[in-house]
Amino acid sequence: MHGKEDIVSKNKVEINLDNTDDKQSAVSWDRVYAEGKSLLVWPDEMFVRELNSLPQTQNLKAMDIGCGAGRHTLLMAEAGMTVKGIDSSEASVKMAKKRAADRDFKNVTFENVPLQKLEEKDGGFDIIVAWGVIHYLSLEDQGFILTKIYQLLKPGGLFLATLRSTRDSRCDESHRVSSNRYRAKYFDADTASEKQMVMSFWNEPEVRSMLAAYQHVFLGHRDLEPIGENRASSSHWLIRAHK
Repeated sequence: MHGKEDIVSKNKVEINLDNTDDKQSAVSWDRVYAEGKSLLVWPDEMFVRELNSLPQTQNLKAMDIGCGAGRHTLLMAEAGMTVKGIDSSEASVKMAKKRAADRDFKNVTFENVPLQKLEEKDGGFDIIVAWGVIHYLSLEDQGFILTKIYQLLKPGGLFLATLRSTRDSRCDESHRVSSNRYRAKYFDADTASEKQMVMSFWNEPEVRSMLAAYQHVFLGHRDLEPIGENRASSSHWLIRAHK
């Protein structure tokens, strides 16, 4: 799926991917939320821009896959959509439900379910969001969720997502555990312990290949260098695709 050998430096040691590695990301995110701290509460500026560019948002049907604490789910609900948020982290869904209840939203629901077991059969979604989630899934689960998203979107429906880019500094600094799967250090300063994520990275041709079934695909790219870490970059592809 991914020709990463040219990116991995010669001193990297390849190790086997086991079930623990495969579940590492989901476990780590759940620990972040369970410790009462989420770094992802406020909506992403780029997502806000995409939402504001829509001609109308009232009465649209949307799904937020890997919704976390509901930062984008609640924003879409506020815009008048009927939204369902899904996340494998029980702690994050609990946090999202409380935030929705505090704001008295009636047009949003949250479900704690592993993304790999998403059994939603009712299509006709106008918008499906997978912001900052697919790169944490195993290769098999990436294929499953991408196929599921395409099936659930109605014709002309909109898919908004991010994928980690090969320009991300973690791509070079992490240990490769299998083809395009890397175990990366992912430290959250205000949580109790260091978290590790197993994640994937893509270049532009690979991203376009993943989205080949869509009628119209628009890509953006973003590199962020956190304050105090100007030699480390967090790099993402920004995706808008129309079925």
